[in-house]
Amino acid sequence: MVSLLSQAIDVYSNPYVIVWRMFMDVPMSGWKVYPESGWPVYDVHSMKVHNISGRDELFAKIIGDVKVQGFTVNKAVRKDITEGLRFDETLIYGEDEIYCLRVLERNETLKVCYLDNYLYCYVQHQKTGLLRDPVNYYDEEGITNFMPAVERMLAMKNLPPSAAKIVKARLYFTALQNLFRNTVSLTPRAYGKLRKYVHEYAMNYYLSSYHTLFVKAKSFVKHILLLLRNHQPRRK
Repeated sequence: MVSLLSQAIDVYSNPYVIVWRMFMDVPMSGWKVYPESGWPVYDVHSMKVHNISGRDELFAKIIGDVKVQGFTVNKAVRKDITEGLRFDETLIYGEDEIYCLRVLERNETLKVCYLDNYLYCYVQHQKTGLLRDPVNYYDEEGITNFMPAVERMLAMKNLPPSAAKIVKARLYFTALQNLFRNTVSLTPRAYGKLRKYVHEYAMNYYLSSYHTLFVKAKSFVKHILLLLRNHQPRRK
């Protein structure tokens, strides 16, 4: 990894951000991202550049592309554009994603280099990690703990329109899943907020290209069932 990154910095004139591919195996979330032909063998001549682009494209990829996402383990960032930035320790989920987006938020023009090399392996088994404990899924009002990070994305300044549409689609999807699975534990205030997101951002979700037709069809069925249910959120 270090050898290839050092080469990329020299060859591509010191880009601000370098992004590389990663193996992923997260059974809990259904994520499996592998290279086409097993674990590759690297040498200094094996580096392939996928493309060189700018900040706005990376904004959208961090928010919506499963091969990039907001992980910090598959990105190298120049130190001078991260000065003073820290992880938000108030977030249970998404703190790495918010960190990456804040780097982009305060730098409107960045040269980004994508390496078509798998340089990191991420495996999360069923019995490891924060996700193993269901108590970590929801806050005291019954809202999923993923929601605060997504809300902060939408509130960011300099958020490109393409990225804003993806964030709204995520808000819809997250709110819909929360309402469908967890209605009985929601406070009335939380229930109203989630219904508002579902109502306002449905079109962003169904018009997005970051979800398959099958996933959208399942979401649509849940949306209809949600409208037909007589929900009674908790009263305290």
